[in-house]
Amino acid sequence: MGMAKISPEFDRRLNALGPADRIQALLLLKVPNRGRRAGTRTSIAERAEVADMIDATGEVPEIDRILHDHGGRRLAERANALGSLPVETPPAGLRALAASGQARAIIEDQPISMVH
Repeated sequence: MGMAKISPEFDRRLNALGPADRIQALLLLKVPNRGRRAGTRTSIAERAEVADMIDATGEVPEIDRILHDHGGRRLAERANALGSLPVETPPAGLRALAASGQARAIIEDQPISMVH
């Protein structure tokens, strides 16, 4: 169930890592749909509301507990308006996050480079 939240390519890279290796990833949090049809864009006001809903206090307790249990950490104090939270944790921590009810998806945090 949770593994569908991690792409097959990213999962293969996770399998190649040691259990103590840490990896940076973007955790995309589940946010309420608010009756919007699938495939429609959220407005700026909706994104701001989502950011406030996700962590008005800066806390996402289940995510923080999973990260703590696996020796991981947040790389940002708060999730952004799109519900993205950068984290660093070993592969088991990413899999636990994927299995949680809080994650919509987990994607590899990759550097961006110019194509020439």
